[in-house]
Amino acid sequence: MTIRDTIKNLAAEHDETIAELERKLDFGNGTIARWDRRSPSSSKLAKVADHYHVSVDYILGREASPQAEQDLDKLLDQAHSFDGKPMDDHDRNLIKSIIRGYYSGKKA
Repeated sequence: MTIRDTIKNLAAEHDETIAELERKLDFGNGTIARWDRRSPSSSKLAKVADHYHVSVDYILGREASPQAEQDLDKLLDQAHSFDGKPMDDHDRNLIKSIIRGYYSGKKA
C-alpha cells in the first residue's frame, strides 16, 4: 500500500476527502496525489499523522494500525497462560514482536 493509499483510507474512515484534508492542513491542491511520484516532506507527513492521531511510521507502512495494536492487546489479555504456565510482560512483548514481524513481511 502506498502512502497515498494509507492517507486515502484514513480520510475515508474520518468521512473526509483528500481535498478536504489538504485544505484543513493548508496544503496545495494535489499535494498528496504527488506523493505517489515523490516523497513528502517530513513536516507535511507529520501534519497528516497528527491530524489522524497515528504515527508517521503507520503512514509509511512500517507499523500496524492503532486498531490492530488494540486487537492484539485484547487477544493477549485473554491468554493468561500457555500450557499451564503464566504469561508475564516479557512473554507478551515477545509474542507481539513475533506477530508484528510475521505480518510486516507479508504482502497484501
